[in-house]
Amino acid sequence: MNDRFEPAERNEHHAAWDERLQDWLDADLDAAQTALVESHLAACPVCRERLAELREIDAALADALPRLALDEAFDRRLLAQIHEQDSAARAEARRRAEEEFAAGATALARGWRRSLVLVVTGAIAGAALASALLGQLEASILTEALLTHAPGALDQGWYQLASTMLLGGGIGAMIARWLATAAE
Repeated sequence: MNDRFEPAERNEHHAAWDERLQDWLDADLDAAQTALVESHLAACPVCRERLAELREIDAALADALPRLALDEAFDRRLLAQIHEQDSAARAEARRRAEEEFAAGATALARGWRRSLVLVVTGAIAGAALASALLGQLEASILTEALLTHAPGALDQGWYQLASTMLLGGGIGAMIARWLATAAE
């Protein structure tokens, strides 16, 4: 590239390279972009001249601005602010967790109560239904056949109690399941 540009060409060239040169000065380029700028600088006297101007501007700004100095308590204040924000975040997370736990415990208690009511209701209904059915079965031929052909001598009272428990338990379980499904 020759070092004599017309003013319009020089402006276009500056527009294309000024930002890259400043980024190169600030070390804000990756390795490939750095190599590209350095290669261009080796071949372009206009950009070398512009780079010198940018360095002068940077030096003048550095001299003109006061050096910032942090007081000795800066680190302590900064760490206190960070700790304060962390504490607030932890407190908020704890509050949310406690609310979720309370809601879960309430739902669990409500579920247990509902299940208990359904099971008790089902068991009572099953026992009542079983007693009514056994009252009908007591006089039936099937009951008489079971008692006479059973191995060993079965007492009719034990037979009736065992039958009521088995039949009541089965019917109660079906009623409880039906009630639970209907309640949902």
